[in-house]
Amino acid sequence: MGPTCHSLPLPRPSEPACLAPARATATIRRRRPLDPAQPASPAGAVGLVVGAYLIPLLAGTGALPSESAAEWTDGFFSEVRQRIGGPWLRVWIQAAAAMSNMGLFEAEMNGDSFQLLGMAEMGMIPAIFARR
Repeated sequence: MGPTCHSLPLPRPSEPACLAPARATATIRRRRPLDPAQPASPAGAVGLVVGAYLIPLLAGTGALPSESAAEWTDGFFSEVRQRIGGPWLRVWIQAAAAMSNMGLFEAEMNGDSFQLLGMAEMGMIPAIFARR
């Protein structure tokens, strides 16, 4: 490789100057080794999510008689836990569900506020929404 300026190669005589940084970026990416944990991370996350849904569902359907399948409506999961573990488990399930719903609500409001901020910075809505 020829002379460089601040680790970026100078443009070749046959190419426009705007292509030199793109060529340098491609060179840097080609030399950087792939993180070995990166491909395993999404697979692990998918496994945890599937397990978090599937294990309690299988425990609930396996512990109750098949005649109770018609009772499965919204909110029945805490009833299943009361039948399996008693009232204390029902309280824990309801508390965990309430905290989960509050966290989802906060995350949604946070995302919406940044969407409004971006729209205000682009001039699509009044500038009052751009204040942090």
